[in-house]
Amino acid sequence: MKLFRGAVDTIKRVYRYEKTTGMDVGALQGVMLIFAVVLFLIDIENFRLGKYVIGIVTLVVGIVSVTAVFVIRRFQKVVLVCRIAVFLFLLLAAAILYAGANDGFSLLWYLLLPVITLVPLGMPFGAPVCIGFGLWIMAFFWTPLTDILRYDYPRDYRVFYPIFYWGFCLMVVTMDIFYKNYQIRQHQNEENLENEVQEAVAGTKNLMLHSVTAISQLIDAKDRYTREHSQRVAEYSRLIADYMRGGCASGEELELIYRSGLLHDIGKALDYEVEGSHIELGYKFCKKHGERDVVLNAIQSHHGEVEAKYLISNLVIAADTISAARPGARYEALQNYINRLEELEKISKSFDGVDSSYAIQAGREVRVMVVPDKMDDLACHRLARDIKDKIEAELTYPGQIKVTVIRETRACELAK
Repeated sequence: MKLFRGAVDTIKRVYRYEKTTGMDVGALQGVMLIFAVVLFLIDIENFRLGKYVIGIVTLVVGIVSVTAVFVIRRFQKVVLVCRIAVFLFLLLAAAILYAGANDGFSLLWYLLLPVITLVPLGMPFGAPVCIGFGLWIMAFFWTPLTDILRYDYPRDYRVFYPIFYWGFCLMVVTMDIFYKNYQIRQHQNEENLENEVQEAVAGTKNLMLHSVTAISQLIDAKDRYTREHSQRVAEYSRLIADYMRGGCASGEELELIYRSGLLHDIGKALDYEVEGSHIELGYKFCKKHGERDVVLNAIQSHHGEVEAKYLISNLVIAADTISAARPGARYEALQNYINRLEELEKISKSFDGVDSSYAIQAGREVRVMVVPDKMDDLACHRLARDIKDKIEAELTYPGQIKVTVIRETRACELAK
């Protein structure tokens, strides 16, 4: 009983699968071409033997089969063509059955009807055709209707033909069900695998987003004067984009915008000993690790040094401006800023041979003037390195500070 229920469930599953997947057009075209070739070969013999009626019917069906192949390819009218082809196929069967073409041999070709209909067309279309043909043959071979046939079929032929037909039908149906069930399982496995891949990709994207967020937090940790600036820029960029799209922006687009905002100041997290601005360092770092062009352009253009080529770059610029302009955005107070500049100049003047020092470019560079009589060129290089080491050890500052030592010798004479 359990085995029977399992078989019924399998048949139902295959039936639903074939009903949703549609017909195998390629297989159908191949079957119809082979069928037409066989009909034309048989037709040659029919005309040679003088069987013109059955020959003409066979020729018409063969021509229709070839025409149907091109109609399916050109107009994709699969169901209509199949119905017409099956109708003509059964019409030919009626003529063959009535006339007993080739002493009943031609009717043997119809044992292949399950292969022609069930395999390429599926059970929803092929099953009614096969069942109808089988019942029709039984009616003419096992009932008094056999008397109206023109050809007198032998008794054994009339008895065993329907039996062989139904047996062959059962065999084809069984094989088709097993094959289609295998296809269903394979399709389900592919869907499960695809879902697993999508989940893995989604997990990877989340991991990458968390990694980028961690990098932005590292930027804020190293630059305490702009706390959470990168995260605010990312969030502002996403909000602006979503507002511009009327709340219809895609998740992938918003994710790319958020990522561009998080990474726009990534250069600040890199080693301060590397030469270059945070824009240049961030661009090189992200390009090396395969970031998209839109992210690279957002990094380069957020201070106006490079033209913004993408809408996302302009969004990041706007968000960066909003974040920097809000009250309290710059965490450092004015007095702390002045104290840092004074401390920078004080450290520079603490070395012997220094005449004066000046913090310029908002504290991003210090220029040190030395007494030329006390220091030579080699000593100037050592002094620049010593000042740099002391600044790194004693000061906390955003970005990087350039130390420039200047030794100048002037010779002056007055002509009278």
